[in-house]
Amino acid sequence: MTKPHNHPAALGIRLMWQSLREEVIANFPQAPGLPDHPRGYLEGVEDAFLMDAYHSLSIEGYRVTEALIEQVRGGHWNPDSSAEDRERRDALAACGYWQAFQEVKKSVGAVLSGSDPGKVAEQDHKSLSTTSRLGCASLNAHELTLRGHGGRAAGQPVVQSAIGSGHAVVLQ
Repeated sequence: MTKPHNHPAALGIRLMWQSLREEVIANFPQAPGLPDHPRGYLEGVEDAFLMDAYHSLSIEGYRVTEALIEQVRGGHWNPDSSAEDRERRDALAACGYWQAFQEVKKSVGAVLSGSDPGKVAEQDHKSLSTTSRLGCASLNAHELTLRGHGGRAAGQPVVQSAIGSGHAVVLQ
C-alpha cells in the first residue's frame, strides 16, 4: 500500500509546484495587506456563514435549510437530549461545518493579528481537519472522499497528505 506522503496526489502537488512556482509567483497579484479594521472584517466573515454553509453542504449532497443551519449555529441542536436531532444526518453535517467554520475564524483572526499566514495554515490544518471530522463522526468520517480521476475516491489520509504537501510547498 502506498504511504500517504508518497501517494501520487502528494507527489504530484510537489512536482507541479516545483515546475510552476516561479510562474505562479510572477502572476500572482500583490497581497492587499491586512484590513484596517480586523473586527469588521471578521464580522463580514461571520455574516457570510449562513449562505456559505448552505451552499457548501448542498454541494456535498446534504439536504439542509437555512433554518437547520441557524438551529445548529444558535446552539439549539442537541443530539444528546433529542432523538430527532440524533437521527438527523444533515444536522450532523451542519454541526461539523459550524465547528470547522469557528476554527477557520480563529485562524483568520490570528493572521489579522499579525501571525504568519503560512505558519497559521500549517499549524491549524490538522486541528481543522479533526474538528470537521469530529462534527460529523456519525457520518462515517474516517472516509473523507474527493471525486476525480475517473470517479475514484481518495481516502482521508491521502487527502490530508496532499493538503499537507500543498502547505509545505507554499511555505518554501
